[in-house]
Amino acid sequence: MSLDITISGVSIIRGNPKIDTELFKAELSIIDKGPYELNRVQKIAAIAFVKSLSDAGITLNESNRKRISIFLGNSYAIEEFKATFLKSYKNTKPGLVNPSTFTFTTANSISSWLGMLFGIRGINLTFTNGCISSSQAIIAGCDSIISGKSDIAVVGGISLICEDLNDEFYKSGFRHEYAGFLVLEKKNDLINIEKKPLIIIEDFLQGFLSQVSIEALNDRRLPKELEKYRHHSDTVSALLHLGNSLRKNKFSYYDEKQKQGRVSAVTYLNDQLGNVFSAAAIAGISCIDKKSVFFDVDSYGAYVALKINAK
Repeated sequence: MSLDITISGVSIIRGNPKIDTELFKAELSIIDKGPYELNRVQKIAAIAFVKSLSDAGITLNESNRKRISIFLGNSYAIEEFKATFLKSYKNTKPGLVNPSTFTFTTANSISSWLGMLFGIRGINLTFTNGCISSSQAIIAGCDSIISGKSDIAVVGGISLICEDLNDEFYKSGFRHEYAGFLVLEKKNDLINIEKKPLIIIEDFLQGFLSQVSIEALNDRRLPKELEKYRHHSDTVSALLHLGNSLRKNKFSYYDEKQKQGRVSAVTYLNDQLGNVFSAAAIAGISCIDKKSVFFDVDSYGAYVALKINAK
């Protein structure tokens, strides 16, 4: 049975984004900073979040705020919170007590902060499990809608570089930053009924690759875990994101067309977009323009496969 989860809104910020107050004037004007000045990671997350809802034609109100959830894949951006805060804390030379509590150092701080900032009262949850983080966020968003816990799930991925780590990241081949959000809704329950669904998540798989499948990937062959989708009635393509890490990767990054079963073509996302880390699923889905399987694998063999119908 098809999930029929519609992606009704997409927002992507890529490159090395500086928060241009003129370029993002409309988005920044609606963000209430509260008692704290927003740092760069917060601003980019907030802007991408707002733009995704705008693309879906959804205006936040008292009613729908209760039925919106936020799921975020974010392996690295939290380090900027930690570095900035701890530097400031250290410079004040405080008298430490045991235990000491540090704000904005938990993995869920950005998604929970987005919830507080925009008054979103649904679930907020961050996945920090490496390269498949935003894929896990998408699955959690689908589950929340299917289970009836949410009407709308805003799912995102953030791969931003802490300024203190720039040299390390660039030496490791990190070519640019990436932040993006998708708005998920049930196909038959779109809030904006005039919004025609163009991308639908039909199904997903998740688990850990077998050793045989890991060896297959090294030989540029599709893993057997995709067997469920290989003999789909329509010809499909596979878009693979093969585990980005800051060490030598066991998987290969090459763009290669091949035929295997009913899957007609394989494209390696890494060659197209660089090291997008925990935003890989957002980047991958935004590239799909036909019926495809997005296959996201981390460096240790954990995988997520999303069956996408892009009309």
